[in-house]
Amino acid sequence: MVNLGKLTKKAKDLADKHGDKIASAVDKVTDKVDEKTKGKYKDKLAKVDDAASKLDKSAKGTQP
Repeated sequence: MVNLGKLTKKAKDLADKHGDKIASAVDKVTDKVDEKTKGKYKDKLAKVDDAASKLDKSAKGTQP
């Protein structure tokens, strides 16, 4: 059986370590999707970008 506590901790650790890379990749993907859908889902994609940008601690100056 899968231990969800350990899995959650691992996911949080990875997001803390690589949040900047995750945010960058999500930004690129949402831009491409927005381009391909000609803005049809712009508001939904903006929410995804906002959520992903919260993972990027380096932009807030919390990492050296």
